[in-house]
Amino acid sequence: MDRQETLHQLISAAFLAPTSFNLQHFRFIDVQDKDKQQTLLSAAGNWADEGEPEFVIALCGDNNSWQEAANFAKHVSDEFVEMSQQKATMVYSSNEVTRRDEVNRTNGFAFTNMLVKAHQLGLGSRVLEIDSPSSVTDLLNISDAYSLSAVVVFDKALAKPLLKCQPDLNLISEDGF
Repeated sequence: MDRQETLHQLISAAFLAPTSFNLQHFRFIDVQDKDKQQTLLSAAGNWADEGEPEFVIALCGDNNSWQEAANFAKHVSDEFVEMSQQKATMVYSSNEVTRRDEVNRTNGFAFTNMLVKAHQLGLGSRVLEIDSPSSVTDLLNISDAYSLSAVVVFDKALAKPLLKCQPDLNLISEDGF
């Protein structure tokens, strides 16, 4: 599978994530420029010259996608789009905190789907620990209309077998605590 097909598979998995009002807030920056990649990797506290990764992806969210619900919900009926637009306007129009919270929640769901797909494709991943998110937004020209959720590296060299995990049955309660 070539790079473009792998990227398509990762992003397609993200788009299967649940989103409020089907807004699909997530936006992705595929950082291909080697200088920008190196700047990001050098700024990360958890990347110690481990080579050149296959993918460096910045996961962002559109804080204003609620204003254009019809553009993001093309896979549903016209009636649903209209209802989605009305409800999204009621919820988000006057509450910036709710908008940003929803963007980050949605991006978390999308990111989880990407991680699962990456594992299926034999890719490992690492979220870069960058102390200065503003340096990333400046480097990648991310406007204030977007929230940066994470910068993620995907690479075969990072792939590890999943740990065999047995749930602690003491953590499971029936019908309440």
